[in-house]
Amino acid sequence: ASILHHRLQAATSRPRRGGVRPTRPRLIVGLIPEATGPIAEDMAQALNDRRQLIEQRATQLLANAIYEDAPWLDTLGPKPTQSGPAATTWRQAALALAAYRDRYQITGSQPFGPPPTTIGQRRAQARANALLRTHQTHTTPGRQPQTPPRHGPNPRTL
Repeated sequence: ASILHHRLQAATSRPRRGGVRPTRPRLIVGLIPEATGPIAEDMAQALNDRRQLIEQRATQLLANAIYEDAPWLDTLGPKPTQSGPAATTWRQAALALAAYRDRYQITGSQPFGPPPTTIGQRRAQARANALLRTHQTHTTPGRQPQTPPRHGPNPRTL
């Protein structure tokens, strides 16, 4: 399985004809792949409306968590007071965590809650965790980011 995973990863990361690498999906609040490509105008508008609603909900959930001083925010460290890369990565990671916790109905103090039970949840957790690591790297350059404990099998070995 590890060899197959490595070969798939290598095959999909190679440049395509013309030297263009496959693009990563644009993600809504860092978790949900955005639908792209040719699409009817009314469908595109409906998807855009839903994207905005998801972003508004995540923003409101984050505002509530900050107001309530939710314990899961401790994973992110203090909110930066000045704009810049650290503030941007803090907000991206916090929105992803807020959306993840809402989507999977996590109410405890741990940022990711109990172990993921589906492949979709594992992917969402990995995306949120990647944003968290990016923030931790921007916050303290040269420091190895500390990640919350993983739950379940390592998806790279699946």
